Amino acid sequence: MAGPKFDFDPFGSAFGVLGQAIFIAALAMALSLFMRPQMERVADELVRQPLTAAGVGLLTALVSPVAVVLMILTVILILAIPFFALALALAWLFGLVSIGMEAGERFSRAVGQNWPPVLTAGFGAFLMTLVVQGIGLIPCVGWLVPFFVGAAGIGAVTLTLLETRKRPRAAAPAPGLDEPLPPAS
Repeated sequence: MAGPKFDFDPFGSAFGVLGQAIFIAALAMALSLFMRPQMERVADELVRQPLTAAGVGLLTALVSPVAVVLMILTVILILAIPFFALALALAWLFGLVSIGMEAGERFSRAVGQNWPPVLTAGFGAFLMTLVVQGIGLIPCVGWLVPFFVGAAGIGAVTLTLLETRKRPRAAAPAPGLDEPLPPAS
């Protein structure tokens, strides 16, 4: 008869958190090169409405399993489950990276530095992931902080998508009196 299993590996856990922080920092740096305006919109939405973003993220976490069950019940939508899971994972990751970018910008302003945006996003994502996942190592209650930060990230991404869809597209300005009209052919 085997007794209770006690598995405690502080060095492995610490290196796991460090590896995760490096990966998310590298991802933040790459995304800031190509998607900086989108990351700024998500971060602004989170700063503007933190409780709403967290609430929408928690609601998404609660509704997602129900949506998967409904997709399974309707045999046609069963093929959409991998795409749904991928979209949810990408929203979570993009939210974390955006939160990290905002943390990096606030840190660089606090120390009076003006770093390039790529470095700011990478350092902020590294620091945020290190702190959040480090708190996540606390037994029993440590999972709460990473869960709520991830939920806030998903909520901010969702709110940004909804806000973008609500906003009417700007029409091209009409030519002024001093601008020549295009030739009619």
